[in-house]
Amino acid sequence: MENQKNDGSGRKFDVLDKWLKQTLHLDSNQKTQQTASTNKQANLNSSSNSNANKQVYHHKSVQNQNFSKKSQYGSTHHNKSGASQKYDHSYGQSKNKNWGRKSERDNKKNSGSKQNNGNFTGGDRWNRGHFNQRHKFQSALRRATQAGQNPLISNPKGVLRIVPIGGLDEVGKNTMVMEYEDSIFLIDLGFQFPEADMLGVDYVIPDITYLQNRINKVKGIVITHGHLDHIGAIPYLLPKLGFPPIYAGKLAMGLVKKQLEEHGLLNQVDLRTLNFTETLHFGMMQVSFFRVTHSIPDACGLFIETPAGNILHTGDFKIDLSPAGAQLPPDFLRIVSFSQKKITIMMSDSTNATKPGFTISEKKIGITLNKIIKDATSRIIIASFSSQIARVQQIIDAAVKYHKKIYLSGRSLINNVAMAREIGYLKFPQGMIIDIRKSKKHPHDNAIILTTGSQGEPVSALSIMALNEHSQVKINKGDTVILSSSPIPGNEMAVIRVINNLVRLGAKVIHNQIMDVHASGHGQQEDLKLMFSLVKPKYFVPIHGEYYMRKTHGDLMVDDLNHPADKMLMIDNGDILEMKNNEVKISSEKTENKYILIDGMGRGDIGSQVMMDRQILAENGVIVLICKIDRVTKILHSTVDVETRGFIYMNESEEILSGIKVRAQAALGVFIKQKSNGINPEELKLYLRKIIDQFVLSKIDRQPLIIPMIVVI
Repeated sequence: MENQKNDGSGRKFDVLDKWLKQTLHLDSNQKTQQTASTNKQANLNSSSNSNANKQVYHHKSVQNQNFSKKSQYGSTHHNKSGASQKYDHSYGQSKNKNWGRKSERDNKKNSGSKQNNGNFTGGDRWNRGHFNQRHKFQSALRRATQAGQNPLISNPKGVLRIVPIGGLDEVGKNTMVMEYEDSIFLIDLGFQFPEADMLGVDYVIPDITYLQNRINKVKGIVITHGHLDHIGAIPYLLPKLGFPPIYAGKLAMGLVKKQLEEHGLLNQVDLRTLNFTETLHFGMMQVSFFRVTHSIPDACGLFIETPAGNILHTGDFKIDLSPAGAQLPPDFLRIVSFSQKKITIMMSDSTNATKPGFTISEKKIGITLNKIIKDATSRIIIASFSSQIARVQQIIDAAVKYHKKIYLSGRSLINNVAMAREIGYLKFPQGMIIDIRKSKKHPHDNAIILTTGSQGEPVSALSIMALNEHSQVKINKGDTVILSSSPIPGNEMAVIRVINNLVRLGAKVIHNQIMDVHASGHGQQEDLKLMFSLVKPKYFVPIHGEYYMRKTHGDLMVDDLNHPADKMLMIDNGDILEMKNNEVKISSEKTENKYILIDGMGRGDIGSQVMMDRQILAENGVIVLICKIDRVTKILHSTVDVETRGFIYMNESEEILSGIKVRAQAALGVFIKQKSNGINPEELKLYLRKIIDQFVLSKIDRQPLIIPMIVVI
């Protein structure tokens, strides 16, 4: 396959060229007519009455509450056809008339400053891709973007606004806002798995500050496919958005339903399944679909027609002419028919833009897995994403062929397999899949265990097996473990730990660097160039991925396909792209875009003092000062008690602790003398923190978390 990547581009283009010549033999008018005749119109603009109040699911209390029209996020009246009643919104007109030009950036460097409420404001260097991955979140804690203080950004007439609120400068959290005058729809609503320095965080979800004063304009959410980085934030943010209709393919909708059911929201939502021949209308925006291949069935791209110009959004894709399972190749006929209508902006997946060649086909993965299963003399354990339904079908087909039984481990995998079989995306004979609790009673030489945990998640089934703590599966010498996935950026060390533990237990571990057991669902450079050549856009906006991935993607189109450099636009989360009369510019305005964190049953943002305290605790430890003050005399009742955790362990510790006590007592005396009219405990705490922080920093160059406790006796 490496040879194919290096010198197979020509062969693949030849095959595709032959296919195109046989299939795309219609002239442009015929193509347009054929496309138009197959589109099922689904006009969403009919009006009907709906309840004035919506029910909101509060994640902490898991209780339904009335969602008032006067709430912070407003209210939405969605009728059964998907339309919202129209409201009059006057946001003013844009002052920038330089349409078609890339807007000037403010290059001034602003120093960050900590506010009393724990929030941080300051320069936006981190948000422009100037910090590396390891320090990106820490930098963000200290330097939140200063733009977007006012969510009431102007909304000029006749202008389409494209606002990414996730998916850029990261892998995950994919969410795009499309706004034209009085209508908004969202493309995807995903979450991001936490990075290594996001201590105690479960997920990161998009910041919907831009939508807070526009809730009545949100007409729907269109899902491109069912991966969590595209649907994971739905149960957390759907109530905040007023429960607009959700549009998705059959499999993606099944995955969305599972999530909503787990959060107790299924009876409050409006779900509409697509077959990708429909045309949706959100106000003056018309949305059509085209099929793409990805690592999950039912993936699609979007063609969006507006009075301001046309947009093609690829979604996540690769060019695979022989996909696995029930998937079909990309719908080239439909893509080319859309390109005949003149694409103003193309937004394209950049995840694999740094990798040359074409992405490997799923057919080759099936051949490799088939051979491993055929040759295995002992038990096989295969870890993959629970949403990779096509991969599961490949494994089932091989198991049927070689008379092996399959056992499932991992709740999400069990749920997804049941759902996919129910809607017809998985096919296997009765009795083929057996309860994992019965695995000990069956011979190991004909057993295949499908499990979750390919990313090294600490509580996943594979990680528990690797620690030899799984209640049903004990790793034996000679077992073959296949990691049929690639590590998500940031998960590499976790995966390595799992592999080490498995090897220690005697397992043979096979991963993608050893054999072709996983194919990415994202297109590499030749896939990206082929899609670009079919679309031929006027402007190109690389999306989905870290800054360097997107920049590489954009430069590739400029250098290899001669796309004008001034029409390759690099935007970040929170930027506002404006299109009018088929000309595009980056607005000087910017919306607020913070990390919104899902932390157990709570939710916070990047300015949360809790997250700052966690960072300080992890790096420098904590000092607790216990000060007892006499209620009557207002003087220190006894010496200050000092307790530390994770702070110092060295010969000079007694000297430093004594110094802390002396300075704390002296600071108390000074403060009490200055405040003869009465002591404010909060002011006293701030004063003690300042004095002790300066002393510790001067002694050992560290800044621990300092917690003064004032006890009045």
